[in-house]
Amino acid sequence: MQKLILDPYFGENSLKRMGELALSLTKEIFSPKDVGVTYTNINYWDRKGILNSQRENESQWRNFSFLDYVWIRVIAEMRDIGIPIEIIKEVKEELFSPFDLKPHLTKIKENIPEISKKINGSEEEKDELFNVILYEETIMKKVESIITNFFVAILLSIVEKNPISLVLFKSGRIAVWHEGLEEQYELEIRQLKLSESYISISISSIIKDFLVDKNYVYLLQNLKLLEPNEIRLMELIHSGNYDTISINFLDKKMKRLKLTKSQNPKKKMVDILQEGSYQDIEMKSHEGMITKITNTVKIILD
Repeated sequence: MQKLILDPYFGENSLKRMGELALSLTKEIFSPKDVGVTYTNINYWDRKGILNSQRENESQWRNFSFLDYVWIRVIAEMRDIGIPIEIIKEVKEELFSPFDLKPHLTKIKENIPEISKKINGSEEEKDELFNVILYEETIMKKVESIITNFFVAILLSIVEKNPISLVLFKSGRIAVWHEGLEEQYELEIRQLKLSESYISISISSIIKDFLVDKNYVYLLQNLKLLEPNEIRLMELIHSGNYDTISINFLDKKMKRLKLTKSQNPKKKMVDILQEGSYQDIEMKSHEGMITKITNTVKIILD
């Protein structure tokens, strides 16, 4: 049975924080210069109908959300490897179609007593959540325009920390592939993955590259991809005002790791933060200043 991971988003004030995470993904905080492609490409892709443009006035360009940012990076990768616009339109239609919430709501309904015991938060918050879930039609109407297959792929990539990729098969089939969860796919898709040529674009890597890029550090405060203390840690790493970083791990097999500035530890630190495998992280500067952060304990429902 697939595990349901209640990450930091289901810690203190869990329901509120999960909502904040979802809303932050749709908040338009990226300007056109922040998305890593030229204005010419943006305008061309918009005219071709492969962007989710919601402009009322075509003479003005709107800002972008994190969802838009990731999708633009996906388009850029597809164009780099020669995928034609018409195929990208098909990918967009598949990814931005409404996600089928019904089987997931049914599963939650069947396990409300168990889940309620393990979720932190006020009784009022939990009652409100479960009342909405019990009235399936109400929640479907509220979220069907927002909760798309692409939205869910990004959300799960952040929360579950499983590698997630967009897979384009030679036959034209499209799938969002969750590494390690092969059993959840139809037999036909699993067989295609083994027997047919395909192109894979990693959504998880796009998110990781965003976290590693110092040009985006000022945007982290407006997103919920990391904890506030983890954001502060990344700001310090990007600033270069440190000498060593020491990580104590939860796994007893690997108790401690020490990194220096010369090792360029940005990618390693993002891996550690995304995996949530650390107990605490201590950063020391040559001036003797020490910054220490402690991890939030994860809760996993079997």
